[in-house]
Amino acid sequence: MAATPSDDVFPTVCLCEQLRRASRVVTRVYDEALRPVELRITQFSLLAVLAKRDELRIRDLAAGVLIDETAVLRNLRPLIDRGLVAVTPGADRRERYAALTSAGRDVLVRAVPLWKAAQKHLKAQLPSAVWDAMFRGLPTIARVAGDHAES
Repeated sequence: MAATPSDDVFPTVCLCEQLRRASRVVTRVYDEALRPVELRITQFSLLAVLAKRDELRIRDLAAGVLIDETAVLRNLRPLIDRGLVAVTPGADRRERYAALTSAGRDVLVRAVPLWKAAQKHLKAQLPSAVWDAMFRGLPTIARVAGDHAES
C-alpha cells in the first residue's frame, strides 16, 4: 500500500498556495479583459507605472512593483518590441531607463477602460467586506513577507 503524506509533511492550509491560486485566477480575468489591446496584466501594470513618470530607472521600476529586474526586463521585452516602451542607457553604463512612448500611451488609453471593466466585474462578484479586506490586508502581507525575506 502506498504511503500517504501526513498533514505534518504536506500541509493543506498554506497562505502562499491560497494566494497563488487566487492570483492565477484573477490574473486570467485581467489578461482576458486586456486581450483586445494585446497586453497582459503584468505589462499593463508596468505601462501604468511608467505613465506617471517621464522615465524611470529599471532598478527602481522593479523595486516599485516588487519583482526582480530580470522579471521586469522579461515583461518589458514585448512592450519594447512593439514600440510601447523605450529603454535608454544611463550615465552609468550599468543603468538603464525605461520610458513610455507615444504609442505606449495610446495603448494604455485604450487599455484602461478594459482594465476598469475587469476590476468592476470582480468587485461586483465579491462581497464588499472581502474586497475591502483584500485591499487592506494584501499590502500588509506583502510588507511582512518582504521584511521576513530580507532578514
